[in-house]
Amino acid sequence: MSTIYITEQDVSFKIQHHYLKVFHQQNQRICIPIRNLSQFIIFGNISLPKQVIQIVHSHQIPVLYLTQTGEYLGRLENPSQLQAKYLTSQRRRARDTEFNRATAESIIWAKLHNQHTFLQSWTRHHANHTTQRALNYLTLLMDNLPIAPGIDELHEYSEEADNIYYCALASLLTFYNECPRTTAKRISQLINLGNQLLHQLTIH
Repeated sequence: MSTIYITEQDVSFKIQHHYLKVFHQQNQRICIPIRNLSQFIIFGNISLPKQVIQIVHSHQIPVLYLTQTGEYLGRLENPSQLQAKYLTSQRRRARDTEFNRATAESIIWAKLHNQHTFLQSWTRHHANHTTQRALNYLTLLMDNLPIAPGIDELHEYSEEADNIYYCALASLLTFYNECPRTTAKRISQLINLGNQLLHQLTIH
């Protein structure tokens, strides 16, 4: 299954023999079987033609709309035909303390892991005491999550991780601001885009 990202205004579409073709400046850029299309992600004020909207509805293909900077605008999907496969199980599990704690631990571990990976990717060519301390502490917190007695304690771990992570990120920005192609605004937009894509994946 494939996701199509639309970022340019001057794109056009053609439906032919159960294939979706995407053109940019009159050059074909994408040709994909409609059955293999999992979603559209559209950046900016770009409209899908009526024929594509009909395909989206009939095949229940979600469309996510974001601004050019990655901020969430809205979604297009046909929820009336979507079955809530897990709704009964979710209701049954709502009062299951152990299940809820395990779910929270899994989510927080993933967040800490992403923070660690992001910092590590930026410190390949530049590392200082602040960023190294953050990497070590994030690793320690990830290792200690299983011994947290409850959700409140897990939340405290998450807040501790955020504090040290953003200190390290600020330290990196101080260094990289000397580079004309790297600014705080661009990094903030990148993080925001990542959050929006993660959010839509989670709620889909």
